[in-house]
Amino acid sequence: MELFGIKINKLKEDQVVRHCQNTAVFAAYFYDLIEFKGGDPKYAVLAAELHDIGKLKWKDRLFTTPYKILTKEDWKSIYSHPGDGIEILKNCNFNRNYKSGNPSVYDIIYLHHERPDGKGYYRITDIPIEAAMLHIVDIFNACIVNRPYKGAMPINVAAKQATEFFGDYLGKELADGIEHRLREIYPLKDKPVDRKLFSERNIILMEIKTIQDAKKSNDKIAMAK
Repeated sequence: MELFGIKINKLKEDQVVRHCQNTAVFAAYFYDLIEFKGGDPKYAVLAAELHDIGKLKWKDRLFTTPYKILTKEDWKSIYSHPGDGIEILKNCNFNRNYKSGNPSVYDIIYLHHERPDGKGYYRITDIPIEAAMLHIVDIFNACIVNRPYKGAMPINVAAKQATEFFGDYLGKELADGIEHRLREIYPLKDKPVDRKLFSERNIILMEIKTIQDAKKSNDKIAMAK
């Protein structure tokens, strides 16, 4: 399989492609909150679909090595993957302009590991809602799956860990609501992976479909309350 001109094996397909797809589906289910906070859910979903492509440059062992025994060079690769993803996008021939929008898809990808307390990958504290929401669903998605070096967390624990640095940023009521919705959308994980997911056409179609599905689901939840 090849993505963005990079040949990948089954390990990277599982750890990168599947993870990006799940994260995009999860991100779409927060479209209303992103809009409420003044953000653009379309850019958030598109960034979620692409947020970890910088990991395609990783050596295979980085996907299976416990954090405790990673080397300085390993951590350098880990911390650089948001920026590496942007470089990969810049080198591909998509017709979309990922620099458009404020924040742009590039911005959201670059900032998706930042925290309001300034202890993220690049120590940036000015975080748009799109990047904050991507951070939250990315962490939640990573926590609820089995990895070669760790087991999956219980859903409640994963939801709390995903939001723990964003209580003041979002406000307690909003943070609690996000935790609740994370638990609701858990069954959506591990949808079948489209091997052509990252073609331009499929990105646009998935972006539209996931947002439409999210709206339908949220409407049902609202009607049931």
